[in-house]
Amino acid sequence: MENTPNLEDLEGANTGSELANEAGYSVAQTYRRFRSATGASPMAMRRRLLMERAAWTLRWTGRAIGDIAMEAHFETSDGFSRAFRSAYGIGPRDWRKLGAEDYRIGGPGGVHFHPDGEARPVGKENQMNLYEQLMDDHRAETHRLIDLAFTLTDRNQPIKDVDPFPWCGQDLTVEQLVERCSTYAEPWLHALRQIKFGDKPETAAEHHARLEKNHEAWLKLHDEIIEDGAWNLTFVDADCNPPEVFAYGFVMKHALYFNTHQRISLAIQLRARGVDAGLGDQPARE
Repeated sequence: MENTPNLEDLEGANTGSELANEAGYSVAQTYRRFRSATGASPMAMRRRLLMERAAWTLRWTGRAIGDIAMEAHFETSDGFSRAFRSAYGIGPRDWRKLGAEDYRIGGPGGVHFHPDGEARPVGKENQMNLYEQLMDDHRAETHRLIDLAFTLTDRNQPIKDVDPFPWCGQDLTVEQLVERCSTYAEPWLHALRQIKFGDKPETAAEHHARLEKNHEAWLKLHDEIIEDGAWNLTFVDADCNPPEVFAYGFVMKHALYFNTHQRISLAIQLRARGVDAGLGDQPARE
């Protein structure tokens, strides 16, 4: 018996006895072996995989819900709808309309339906490093806000209503906020790698280009720290006056926290000036 069922299993045995006959074991042995391998009973696993296949079919095809219900081995569409709502929290019509991509239902063993015709444990080959994903989102959202900021004619006027950085002791402008966002990595890159990027950006195109350079260099630094196992190691930042000691992991964390604050502060200033900038964390859309 296979440790993880393939799509043929979904169309094959309908009961524990039939599955045991196909596997060549007694019903008790079949259940014991299957549960040991997957953490679930064969029929519970099968029901979950059938529902996942139905959810995938709803999302990626235009087939009738009644046909999908029959393929999932439900006698009526109403029964299928009740079971689908129990699994996903909404009915199949709403699921199709909303267009969510993750059809997997949490379950033991990490085994899920795959549209290529197999049910197998989900691997990590397509999972992005979480830190890289967060920083990539920061980059994408900052690009959007840069374009919005350059629609303002008063972006060089001091911000008087709310000072997002009161510890700096100076009045900032929207354009200076843009610069802080597009050059976010440069202080640390200079302290750690003596990297300099030249004169400050002036135009929207220069800000976009500078942001890309910062992002590329920052993720390269991140990868080097991980590869060297230096996350908890400390270093002297000679650019500080007086020099201070930081951990590499703190630097990575600080950039994520502080840059998020800068980006959202920029979005708030744009909104205060009548620009529909959202909250600075708009979801990615195809």
